[in-house]
Amino acid sequence: MIRTMGWMLAALLPLFALDAAAQGAPAPAERIEAFLTGAAKDSDAAVDKLFHGSREEKISAKAADQLKARLKTTIPVLGRYSGFEKLSDKELSPSLRRLVYLQKFESVPALWVFYVYRTGPNEWLINTMNFTLNLTDPVAAVLNGL
Repeated sequence: MIRTMGWMLAALLPLFALDAAAQGAPAPAERIEAFLTGAAKDSDAAVDKLFHGSREEKISAKAADQLKARLKTTIPVLGRYSGFEKLSDKELSPSLRRLVYLQKFESVPALWVFYVYRTGPNEWLINTMNFTLNLTDPVAAVLNGL
């Protein structure tokens, strides 16, 4: 079953907003890290919290539902969650960042890649987010910028 899940599991969530208009709102990395920790405990709630209040929340509900379904079937077979490591936070331009995380589980880690786009001084959109369990796949490595 793990081998089957080794295929790239991608949830392309175009233009989900990470609205940070309120002063003191968390940066994209903080929101993503809270999501990674929460997803291991309650994936539905973590997805809801990541996108709650975003201006595209209703438009992209189908993509969020697809991500929830994938997480519900994947996370339980990975074993006990033991944290995450930030592998990379690269500014590709003043308006585009790529954040790469290793989500650690007892059986196998998950590699998460997020591309966030700055639409204003305090507003970021998740342009793309995906995860894979196959860390040795050279195609996935190229696609994930590793």
